Amino acid sequence: MKRIRLSFLGLGVVGSQLMEYIRDRLDGTVFGGAGISVHKVFVRDVTKKRWIDISGLTLTSNPYDAIRDADIVVECMGGSGTELTRDLLLAAVREHKSVIMSSKKCLALYGRELVHAAEECGTSLCYDATVGGGIPISAVLASMGKCETTTRIYGICNATSNLILSEMSGGAGYEAALRRAQALGYAENDPSEDVDGLDALYKAVILMGFGMGHWADCGSIKPLSIRNLTAADLRKAGKEAYVIKPVFSVERQGEEFSCFIGPRPVPTDSILAPVKGNNNIIVIRGSESGDRAFYGQGAGAKPTASAMFDDLIRTLLEMRAPCRL
Repeated sequence: MKRIRLSFLGLGVVGSQLMEYIRDRLDGTVFGGAGISVHKVFVRDVTKKRWIDISGLTLTSNPYDAIRDADIVVECMGGSGTELTRDLLLAAVREHKSVIMSSKKCLALYGRELVHAAEECGTSLCYDATVGGGIPISAVLASMGKCETTTRIYGICNATSNLILSEMSGGAGYEAALRRAQALGYAENDPSEDVDGLDALYKAVILMGFGMGHWADCGSIKPLSIRNLTAADLRKAGKEAYVIKPVFSVERQGEEFSCFIGPRPVPTDSILAPVKGNNNIIVIRGSESGDRAFYGQGAGAKPTASAMFDDLIRTLLEMRAPCRL
């Protein structure tokens, strides 16, 4: 039987979880008469001990070796250098490989270039895992663009900041709330990208790019940090019927685009107000349909890997439809 070959770039927490999903859910699956196999996995250290069973996997320290013979390239590079990730993905699409991405920073910085290359080479570039965790936002954006103009996308897209502010609204100080987020695995030892708004910035740029067709320069947008907020600030907002949330908003007025990232008081009856913990909400405003809201877990290995798995299924269906499960 012909095989559809998957290659992984990276096997960290998300990549390992995705590998488990593939083993558990796609073993024995046939797409258009073809089976599925994980071909090669690029890792920086092939001797490193892994928490998943790697028997049967071919590990390589040469990423181009992983790309060369694959049909689908799955990018799970995590915090690796964005330029390297871009170069590897460009190499993949130029060899007409379908690509599934997880690196939001790479996509935000080089989205225009990557999308252009994929369109030019006639291959797919899937990105659902880069924004919103378990929210299937890419399919929503693709379908909305058929009938109307997207004029605004807003909401809460950084789970770490939202969890911290949720803890602070209960009376915790910033440092205690940060430690809580770190203990739960939602904040890094260096939480700068989350608490200073950079993670939300990358996601907002991606949403603007795919939702509005405009790829903004990340360096031209200055996000606001949550570091200087205190529990007293949140209590004061509460007394005035507001709650402080880590908001993002991208807007389009004609050919002009704007972006805001940072903490902002929202009314307690706002659709954003009840979104707590590691949850995200993305609201898309269409010229014909008005606001449509999408809610779900915004962080964690399982929601992110689940989004990548959904991208994989869509890619397989496009390549080998019909399928037999």
